[in-house]
Amino acid sequence: MAKKGRAKKVAIVVIVVAIVAVLVLGYVGYLPFLNSPHFGFPTGSQMSSAAGNGKTYKQDSSPHSPSSNSTKYDGYSVEASQYLNYSSNSSNSHFEVFELEFSNNSGASSLYGKFYSQINVLGAFKSSTTSSSNITYRGFVFSYFSTSLSGVSIEDSIGYNGHYLFLIMYESGFAGSASMSACSHAVIDSMYSI
Repeated sequence: MAKKGRAKKVAIVVIVVAIVAVLVLGYVGYLPFLNSPHFGFPTGSQMSSAAGNGKTYKQDSSPHSPSSNSTKYDGYSVEASQYLNYSSNSSNSHFEVFELEFSNNSGASSLYGKFYSQINVLGAFKSSTTSSSNITYRGFVFSYFSTSLSGVSIEDSIGYNGHYLFLIMYESGFAGSASMSACSHAVIDSMYSI
């Protein structure tokens, strides 16, 4: 009888260890089906911390989905999309985060490429534009830029991985710039969170 009880405890321990191992392997990327992107947004406090400009941002509401997701971009179908606004009560600044799921990888990479080429055009036109290009993080490739137009700070970041693409738009009258690299990391981390 004691042997049965001990065998049962050993079996439970083995099952628990196996479950933990699968979750850990999935988290670090060895099991792609547990580590693929999906819709996900940072909390207001995560976005405030990532912005790094000393301002507090809050989510204006829950993530929104357009009434119709049957959109096409350059012939590529958008399967689903969501967006979320973050605003600061203490300054005239806000973030808009858009996430798109395409029917195939080509749609996300195509939109990323078009936005990237527009950044280069803006950079040639406006000498105060700064940008960082084709940064990789957790399987995503992203680029961001910032510029100032009539005293308004405008910063954008776009990235893609597989079928998914995100776009972050930041605008501020006097809150100062935001760390678009850290904000991009926050969005990407949220797109992997369970």
